Amino acid sequence: MNYTLIPSLEHITLVKIATTLWNQDDVRALVEKFYFRSLILSERRKEWQIVEDKVIEKIPKLSLPESLKERVLDFIKPIGLEILKWREYHESFLSERRFVRGSLNRLCWTPQGTVDKKKTAEALIKDENLDITKRYKLACIYCLEDDVRELWSLMPQKKEVAFYNEGHPSFSKEHGLAVFWTYDIKGEVAKLNGLIKKIKGKEISPYQFAFEYAAVGGNKAATEYFLQKLTAKEKEESLVRSAGYVANRRCNSASNRTDLPKEHYADVLCFLLSQMNEEQQTEVFKSYPYEVLKCLLDWPWQSFFMKTVSRMWDFLSGKDCNYFLREMVDKVIEGHKDYDYQKLFGKFWQQSPDAHKRYVIDECSSGSLLSKLLKIEDKENVKLILKDATLIEKEKIIFYREGKDICESLIYNNKWDLLKFFIQECILSKEVIIKFKEKFKERIICRRSEEKLEKEKDMWNKAFQLLDDLIHKGNKKRSMEESDSSPAKRLHSIEFKEVAHSMKK
Repeated sequence: MNYTLIPSLEHITLVKIATTLWNQDDVRALVEKFYFRSLILSERRKEWQIVEDKVIEKIPKLSLPESLKERVLDFIKPIGLEILKWREYHESFLSERRFVRGSLNRLCWTPQGTVDKKKTAEALIKDENLDITKRYKLACIYCLEDDVRELWSLMPQKKEVAFYNEGHPSFSKEHGLAVFWTYDIKGEVAKLNGLIKKIKGKEISPYQFAFEYAAVGGNKAATEYFLQKLTAKEKEESLVRSAGYVANRRCNSASNRTDLPKEHYADVLCFLLSQMNEEQQTEVFKSYPYEVLKCLLDWPWQSFFMKTVSRMWDFLSGKDCNYFLREMVDKVIEGHKDYDYQKLFGKFWQQSPDAHKRYVIDECSSGSLLSKLLKIEDKENVKLILKDATLIEKEKIIFYREGKDICESLIYNNKWDLLKFFIQECILSKEVIIKFKEKFKERIICRRSEEKLEKEKDMWNKAFQLLDDLIHKGNKKRSMEESDSSPAKRLHSIEFKEVAHSMKK
């Protein structure tokens, strides 16, 4: 299977429009001032949302059809995050915050909608205002061979020691690729063999080490460069192994200071997969099914998710499936519109093996999947799940704590149509609705003081009126909007209040 991403003409156009909006002076000024790590998570999300909103404000002013404006909106968040991740990474290893922030207008973009780090580095290297050691480091990291050699020839001798130690080669003080390139230029790369053996625990060639080092650091440009330096045997040894390292590192919280942001690992993984035959790909999928699919939910690789899943069902667990379903819903909740995650959810569920569906349905009685789906009012996918559930499983879902929590949440948020929908999807018989009504009433009464019950009386009366209407579905339904003065409403209120008072005793 080919993992080369070829974007459509529409996608390329939308990327161009979105990047142009992000590059306007007023937006770039906000991005340059933003410092992500200075705030706790909730605060920095709120602060970054201000920057995003500034870009979104510009969309209505575009001379485009309304349908295209909607599509541009979908690209704003992923393009913005690309800019932010690029800035953070380059600030961290260049230690030149002011320079990096001031260079945002030089960012180059791929047609897929990611920062072209290699071309951007080429542009930055030309700026002689940047210290030569920083320019040299950029050239080494992105394997710009001609620039590496030229900048080394211009390097003041007193600054060479940061990258070269004749007696004791080490990767500890500088970026490993900068050290590697320095020894390579000097024709002394063999001096790194001892250090490489110590790190890897075995003897491998320096270029093989550089290839694996680049891959596991999420550096696609360097991975591509060093792959060309490997022998056929070294490729055979390193391709599958490196793909596993990359997929695993994407999901691992631990990282080195020189690693690129986790979301960039999908670029490297898909490049490595594109260099493999199907047998090698299957070996990776078998060993790292969850990790590979995690990468394929990252922008802009989502279109490969289902294509890859079709070759993975035998390697995935029910727990994995439950995770990915929740992850897709979380993407929607967090406002990601870079892909139709609800449609992806439906396809993933429909193709899931029955055993995995059973696991997910069982988890629904104690997990949050249905709650998340109802939060985004996704009735279609709730129906898909419950369609595959047995009557016993459906009743278990609504009678257990999570189901009752869902009902309470819908009531408090005035989601009466969703409440009715959820109950009807889970309960099919009048007798079971009667039983649920009594259990739910007990829960409400036991958890609240009489004062709170009185204060929320109208809300709970409306909820139980809805249940009564479902119980008496075959008869003429009483209106949920009846006034408090109606005989039916007064009777219901008195009934609820009397039961509550007796239970409190």
